[in-house]
Parts: sequence; C-alpha cells; structure tokens
Amino acid sequence: MADCYSYTRRSGRIAPTSAAPYKGRDARSCNYGGKANAMTIAGVKLGGSSGNLPISRGDNNLLKYASAHIVSVAIKVTNTFMTYKNGIFKDPTCQTQPNHAVAVVGYGGKDGAKFWKVRNSWGTRWGDAGYILMSRDVNNICMISNYAHIPNVQCSNAANCNPAGAANCNPADPNDGSDGGEDDSDDGSDDGEDDQDDGSDGDDEQKMCKTRISLNAKCLKSEKQAKRACTNAGNPLCAIVRMQNKCFYTEVDGENSKKYIDIMLPCKDDDGSDGGSDEECDSAAGLGYCNDCQCCMHEHMCKNPAV
Repeated sequence: MADCYSYTRRSGRIAPTSAAPYKGRDARSCNYGGKANAMTIAGVKLGGSSGNLPISRGDNNLLKYASAHIVSVAIKVTNTFMTYKNGIFKDPTCQTQPNHAVAVVGYGGKDGAKFWKVRNSWGTRWGDAGYILMSRDVNNICMISNYAHIPNVQCSNAANCNPAGAANCNPADPNDGSDGGEDDSDDGSDDGEDDQDDGSDGDDEQKMCKTRISLNAKCLKSEKQAKRACTNAGNPLCAIVRMQNKCFYTEVDGENSKKYIDIMLPCKDDDGSDGGSDEECDSAAGLGYCNDCQCCMHEHMCKNPAV
C-alpha cells in the first residue's frame, strides 16, 4: 500500500476522483498525467522519505487516527466478506495474512456493538452502498490494525492550506459509540462509482448462477461427430465440450452423469424446475463463480473464473 504514497511524493500529483472516476475493471496501463492534480488544488505535498506515516499496530492506535483521518488499511478478504450486504461483520476465519486494501473512514456503535466503518473499492453495488461495518469488538478483525497508513501531508504553501483537515473532528473515544470519522451524510460521490451508468438497461442487475451440464461419457474424435450426435439425440443445439485437446463430449439430460462441466449462466426463476442445482452469484456486486474455491468470489480476487 505504501507504494501509492511513494508515487505521489515522487511525482507531486494525484488525480481527484472527479477527474479519474472508478471504472470497475482492471487496466494494463494507468496514465493520468493529463488529468487535474488534487495536490495542486489543495495546496499540499507529501513529505518524508516515503510520503506516508505508518501507524503502530493495534486497534487503539488505529482508533486514534481514525478520529481525524481516513486511514488506509490491509485486511484479509474471505468469501463471507465478498457476499456482505449489511449489519456488523464478524468472521473468525479472516485472522490471517491480509490480501486486500480498504479505507477506514470512521467508527461507531449500534445496539451495543462497536464497529469500524470501512469503504471498499468495488463500487456502490457491493456491500452496503460500497461500505462495510466491521466489528470493533473483535480485536484486530481481519488484521485491520496491522498495516495502517496515512499520507504524510504537508502544506506546499503554509498560507493557504490545512493539511490535517481535522479541526472539526472529535478526539477518539473507544466507548462513545458514535461515529468519529466521516458522518453518514456522505453521498458516495467519492467512492469511485462511475455515475454515467444508471443501470436502466437492466443488464447490471442480472444474476449469474453456477449451472451444471451433464455430458455423455463417450469420447468423440471431432466436432462434426459431436454435432451429429446432438442432432441424432433430438437436440441440435446441445452443448459440446472439448477436453484434453482430443475428445468432444455432448450434453445429455439428467444429473447422474459422472462427466460434467460447471459454467455460469443467467439464473432461472426459482420455481424448482431447474432441480435446485444452481448457485447464485450476485453479478451486480461484482461476484462470479470462481474455480479457485468452487464458490462465488469477487472478480478482482478470482484467479481462475468459470467460463
């Protein structure tokens, strides 16, 4: 995570979200040299040798800085995290090496339970409008307080800048149960979601499900033979799968075949007609079926997505 601060310190620039909106996809190149420079607009620079201020480990130290700053943290993302919708998140399986960077934007309490308010980078259709509440009653949940950083912001011209921006923040109080960071009036405009797509075409709302297709066990030597077999079976549009670069297998009815493939298809209505074998993945939240875990996983975390 510290690399991003090193880049900004070295180049003296970073594009504001308004000039570089979140696109929701990976890119092979990143060039925002011609975009607006948020550092110049704010009249600030990053100081020190690295441009960032590492925060000592521990929830109390994170709390201290979260009362006055947005804090970059690293956490361990699990399948439960990826499918989060609302409530205060707890997961006993996430206390291992972090694999994802997020931002702590505040803290608070709800019905006697304490939480960190965390902003993710997967758009507003993931989680609770792009945010997740992570339990503060679980010490160092998902390793959240092990690798915390804030930028070492300094004035480039002391006459016209306020680098801390914390004049109106309240001191950290672990027991006050209130939100000591950003207030809930945040309209999400800075979460990187590209507002140009309003979803009116309905495509983004379509859910994809893992669908199992049973295959005939007979190995056919050519695609032509496979197409003929489909036609002879009364299903000329049946699926044909090539395996091991030498055999073609055709789709068959039934769920008891020893040979099959799992692919992602638009979900059917849950009327029982599909046998209940499909596993829904919320594509609107960026989830898809992943062969790595044979489960729903966010597209940015899956190395081997289903076809």
